[in-house]
Amino acid sequence: MIPENFWENSDRNSVKMTHEHDKRLLAAAVNRDMVDVETCLWRGADVEARDAHGRTALYHAVRLGDMNLARLLRQHDARMDVVDEKDGWPMLMWPVSVGNHEMVDFLLRCGVSPALPNSKGETALHLAALRRDVRMASMLVLWGKKDIIDVPDVRGQTPRQIWPQLDDVHEMRRNREDTANLSYVNAQLFKAVTAKEHEKVRGLLNPGYLARMFWGAADVNVASCADGRTVLMEAILNNDEKMVDILLIAGADVNRRDNLGRTVVHMAACRSSHRNMILAVKHAPHLLEEEHLFRKTPLWLAAHNRNAMAVEVLLAAGADPDRVDGEFGIRPSREWPEVAVIAGKLKKQTGLSVPKLENLPVR
Repeated sequence: MIPENFWENSDRNSVKMTHEHDKRLLAAAVNRDMVDVETCLWRGADVEARDAHGRTALYHAVRLGDMNLARLLRQHDARMDVVDEKDGWPMLMWPVSVGNHEMVDFLLRCGVSPALPNSKGETALHLAALRRDVRMASMLVLWGKKDIIDVPDVRGQTPRQIWPQLDDVHEMRRNREDTANLSYVNAQLFKAVTAKEHEKVRGLLNPGYLARMFWGAADVNVASCADGRTVLMEAILNNDEKMVDILLIAGADVNRRDNLGRTVVHMAACRSSHRNMILAVKHAPHLLEEEHLFRKTPLWLAAHNRNAMAVEVLLAAGADPDRVDGEFGIRPSREWPEVAVIAGKLKKQTGLSVPKLENLPVR
């Protein structure tokens, strides 16, 4: 015979057991124990259970920077808008405060709002501005509303006021919006350039009558909506000399910049063949001393990448080996002492303090 209060006691025991699993779930999250977290969830723990400070298991995973644990809890539909009741911090602020770009990207893609403020009215962008973190600020601006750089905290201070360089990041957002709707033919051009399909690129830039009538010619200056790189920049980074020739003949604009302010000369200085490096400086000599968003010149980038060939070409083209970068005040020769050695060799070979580019053979 079933006791009269059997079901009542059963429900009470079930609730008690669930609470125990909730506590164990939170402890497992703090200890970053994925096996125990999965066990607790399988046994009925509430994925939204909170500790004394209002933090959920996902909040702890994000705070501790555990990507695998965060993905697991997200698969169980854990809420993404949790705010710490003790400090008033939304979970997004933790990875922003320590520069965890991967975690921030994950949260933004899951729908977390970058505009959620803490108890002081500060958003995640305020923290990124204080850290002078361009990459972080770029993600937050691109995923946030247009006025996010002008949202004030309780003291009336906006991210733009904290770090005026956010204006450049905001301009990147507008550039991305302008290029977000790449046409089909332009998307095909980008794929063909990346895949080094030279004949296909020629066909897309100079289509036949019917193709031109239906979808038109591809834009040789089309830029990627992800980072603003043009197809010419892509060809330079791919070390594709033939593709660079095709695009220059088609009228590619050497003056374009990507979302980080880099020019074709910056790209060539990072990674390019000797011939493409020479082509870049010959077609755009006025960009030789230009700085990108991080205040670096092409020569500084070449030194940073230990690219002796690029250093040689840039010095021969007239780049100043003593110009300091605008961010840390470091000379190229200090970034890489070999720069001074290369400059000395060029001076000895040519007898000139500034050797001429035409004295260098194309290798």
